[in-house]
Amino acid sequence: MVLELVAVPAFALLLLGPPLGDVLPQLLLVLALGDLGVAAIGTLVAALAVRTRARDLLGPLLALPLLVPIVIGGARASAPLLSAGHSGGSAPRWLLTLGLYDLVFGLIAYALFDFLLED
Repeated sequence: MVLELVAVPAFALLLLGPPLGDVLPQLLLVLALGDLGVAAIGTLVAALAVRTRARDLLGPLLALPLLVPIVIGGARASAPLLSAGHSGGSAPRWLLTLGLYDLVFGLIAYALFDFLLED
């Protein structure tokens, strides 16, 4: 999140024409949903791989395919916000997709976390 606090204003200042002031709350929602999804999936994959010998290989092999929908959803939800005309809000379908994906993997991680870390 600290990187986003630096990168988003720098990106807006250097690469975008109009200021982001009017769409900043919607952009923060997209970024928060993306961060939450990455954290949930990262926690779940780390808990799955912690007791294996090949955890350095198993972590990225499991995490990268699970993170693809978050990257696609974040890009599609933020694309209308970052366009030159700001022709509307972010696509509600992609925000809903991000939210549901976060909810599903958050619940899976919550349900399996104690089982995975038992001795």
